Amino acid sequence: MNTSVYQRGWADSIGRQISASQFHLTIGGVLLWGFAVNFLIVRHVPLQTLLSIPPLGFFLVYFALCLSGMWLVHAARSAVAAFLGYNLIVVPLGCCVLLAIAQVEAVNPEHAAEIVSQAVFYTGSVTACMMVLGAAFPGFFRGIARMLFFSLIGVIAVVCIAMLLGRPAPAFLDWIILLTFCGYIGLDWGRADRVPRTTHNAISVAASIYIDVINLFLTILRILSNRRD
Repeated sequence: MNTSVYQRGWADSIGRQISASQFHLTIGGVLLWGFAVNFLIVRHVPLQTLLSIPPLGFFLVYFALCLSGMWLVHAARSAVAAFLGYNLIVVPLGCCVLLAIAQVEAVNPEHAAEIVSQAVFYTGSVTACMMVLGAAFPGFFRGIARMLFFSLIGVIAVVCIAMLLGRPAPAFLDWIILLTFCGYIGLDWGRADRVPRTTHNAISVAASIYIDVINLFLTILRILSNRRD
């Protein structure tokens, strides 16, 4: 997710400067909050409630909430408003996670719990590794930023064409998506240290990384589920 937060200078930033440790702890805390909300959605939101919503209505609400959240995160004039925007992103993506897990349970009922656990473990491990690499080699990830962007655009185009033709997307596409979001996690984490350290900017960075991680999880979940078919 290529967002304006990474082009912000002090003239564009809101709030007072905080220490590097506070900045990174805020990013981590906001990410953990998003994952906790997703966990609660998966555990406590009835699946039938989501399935009862017409597909078109679900997608319209999904995109309306996500786009509103993204706009609010980056246009808000306070950290509180940015955090509200972050939650507008977290809730619809949490519903997508619930639907993805439900699909795994329908296709692989005997191995669903194992597949989900593995997906969580692999996502956490890969995310940690990419953050370390992003911090250690920020120049490398900035150098492949354009390639990652066009890779993401290409993936979206292929998926849309497959949907229009009524055909499933090629299986290898999942691996391209996985590598793309791995790259974005490293890129976004490496770029985080280049923006002014404020609470508002920390929330904006967390929102960007959160979307990367959730897409990574959904892709890993799909790959693991397909391997069990």
